[in-house]
Amino acid sequence: MKDKFQSTKDDVEQFLDTINTITNSPNFNTLYDFDLLIKNEPNDKYSTMNTMLSLDYDRNDVLNEIKKLKVEDYVETGIDRKDANLPYLYVFNKRIQGKDIYIKVKIRSVKNRKIFCFSFHYAKYKVTFFPYK
Repeated sequence: MKDKFQSTKDDVEQFLDTINTITNSPNFNTLYDFDLLIKNEPNDKYSTMNTMLSLDYDRNDVLNEIKKLKVEDYVETGIDRKDANLPYLYVFNKRIQGKDIYIKVKIRSVKNRKIFCFSFHYAKYKVTFFPYK
């Protein structure tokens, strides 16, 4: 089974709108409703932890960058390898402080206002194809 595909422009716009609706909700709490995967990989310059340190970012800064994503930053959509029935993972590439940042995020639950960022790190490879740019 193929684990990556292109979402329609409308689907990406809806995803981004939903992210903003969730995060702008008065009940949204960054500490409890926004999960950010940070692996302790001190020697990996592409890790989320090292990217955040380099950018002088905390989890709120990461969330703010996610909230500012545009459909033009979209790269592809992925299917969760653990369970194909889980929500899709949306992949974006965005220039921040002059560097390309790879961002992979999904909405775990609209009802419970849960967002999960799998990746927020310097891009290992140059992205050359943006379907909606």
